[in-house]
Amino acid sequence: MTHPQARHSYTDALSFSPDGKLLIYDALSRLRGADGQLREAWSVFGLDITTLQQQVVVPTEDQFNIGNPCFSRTSSRFVVVDAQYTNGNSAIVTLDLYQGTLGLVGVSVNGLGYPVFNGDDTKVYFADEDLATSSGRSIYVQRLSGDKLGTSGSRAPAIIDAKLAVIYRRGTYPNVNTAPSVTITATQAEGMGDNLQSPSACC
Repeated sequence: MTHPQARHSYTDALSFSPDGKLLIYDALSRLRGADGQLREAWSVFGLDITTLQQQVVVPTEDQFNIGNPCFSRTSSRFVVVDAQYTNGNSAIVTLDLYQGTLGLVGVSVNGLGYPVFNGDDTKVYFADEDLATSSGRSIYVQRLSGDKLGTSGSRAPAIIDAKLAVIYRRGTYPNVNTAPSVTITATQAEGMGDNLQSPSACC
């Protein structure tokens, strides 16, 4: 798969929107910088199921590898992703595809969180470092604020000694949105929370 600014080396995580109209995925892209050098970075793209047109959902950012996208369960409005910084820590970020906004809802130390929404989109599950376990990881659950871009209360342990959680629910979904783009930018060399800026709403 290709888009105007990059060539994909390969695709990893896939997630269909609840309305069945959009497939989002992360891909390792090769890009040529202003200095002429090729570099690789993970970012998130979308494929319109009807037209097969590709789009950029989260553009490539020098300071982050963006991946493991997962749609919300009750609408096609929200996505949660890993935003892994150069020090190996990952911000757990929720995206509002209607507004083109984002929120930091957790941090996964020394690895990826593989975040997922729960069945009614009131919580996010993600992995974090847990040196008391044989795997070195455990799953935690964080309740979300009403707009899905913030937290409500503190996170809690959910599955000890596990690296990822899989959530599923049976039901039917309404037809809703087509996703615009969301941009994640880095502003400082330290502090995961300080590195994330809310983007402007787009298209």
